[in-house]
Amino acid sequence: MEVPYDVGRLPLHMTEKKTLSGLTAQQLKNYALIYGKCCLFKLIPTKAYDCFVLLSEAVKIITLPCITSQEIAELEDILEEHHEKYTALYGKWSVSINYHMVLHAPQMLRDLGPASGYCCFPFERYNGVLERMPNSGRTVEQQFLHSFQNDCNDNECNYTLPSGLREQDVPPLLANLFEEKRSDENALTNHLYNESANSFYSSSDNLQQAIEQVELEDVVNNWPVSMHSPQKRNVQVTLTFRNLLIAYFRKIYENMDIVHARIHKYGRCKVNGIMFTSSFNSTEKGNVVKAYFPVSDSDGDVSQLYGKVLFFFISKVYFKDNEGKSQSKMHNLAYVNWFEYSSLDLTSDEKKTGMLQVSSAFLDNFETIVNVRRLVSRCVLSSCKPKATSRFVIELPFSTSQAC
Repeated sequence: MEVPYDVGRLPLHMTEKKTLSGLTAQQLKNYALIYGKCCLFKLIPTKAYDCFVLLSEAVKIITLPCITSQEIAELEDILEEHHEKYTALYGKWSVSINYHMVLHAPQMLRDLGPASGYCCFPFERYNGVLERMPNSGRTVEQQFLHSFQNDCNDNECNYTLPSGLREQDVPPLLANLFEEKRSDENALTNHLYNESANSFYSSSDNLQQAIEQVELEDVVNNWPVSMHSPQKRNVQVTLTFRNLLIAYFRKIYENMDIVHARIHKYGRCKVNGIMFTSSFNSTEKGNVVKAYFPVSDSDGDVSQLYGKVLFFFISKVYFKDNEGKSQSKMHNLAYVNWFEYSSLDLTSDEKKTGMLQVSSAFLDNFETIVNVRRLVSRCVLSSCKPKATSRFVIELPFSTSQAC
């Protein structure tokens, strides 16, 4: 099971103790949301597994950075069903006071809002940061400067020069840090970007027209995109790949002239506040994504497909506008292989786990070049058996790595 780098792994001593006292809250959350469904499948009795799946769904809703009244009502039903099954399996005396208090979580969410606003995950995460901070009285100015520079690099943001501070008063070492730049990187904003992408595709009246709008980048103001290293610029494409590009752009531009023979390749791409990775980035895992496509045999329906991103790239196309003038435009694209579904109907295993099952084979004659704004969320492929022909796909909850 390969997960993205920012999700983290379970501690090695997890199975060595009868209790889970050595796990942090973040590790327990990752286990409930990501690892548990796959790792416990067919390992524990069916009734116990069904009880755990309900717990996983409850944790998923509670940890959402943005929650609706409908989701809170759904959470109430899930918790009640979970506690009934838990009591039947392990006895009513096994329900501790803290476990019973979880039943009051829906009302707490109604009164106080999403748990991400007052949870303790940031405090737990910063314990390690505080331990690594220098505490000596030596070279205080140098330590402050290094910490300031690291924060700027980690957050990929710059700061605006205060109006009362003249440029000549700023040391040269700090001058390049005070560049004005729009910053929209916070958990709630990113979550809203992600939700807007989901609703844009799944609830569009005319999905084909909606996808064409994305291909023409008409929604660029709402969905920011940025390419990230590793990168390889001015790469000469093969004839086969260039033919794919020509076929892709001909669907978009009626008066297309030519597609540039070179592209800029990238290993990572941030779309709607979510950092996607690819096989071109050898240092990170988790290159599986979800996207929406129109169903060919019915009008207005939408299908979600899961694929493996080989690399991201920027391509330039030349075309003529309505007035006959020559124009050029850069497009942010992804080269993706899409997985086949193991079956069109949900199997009994899929109904138990709540996870879809995809084949290890890729779809033939399906569009492999897509606009990066078609990518909606990151996913994880997991298998219960080695060398299995089919695998479960787990959609990563947004709050797992980017909220709190």
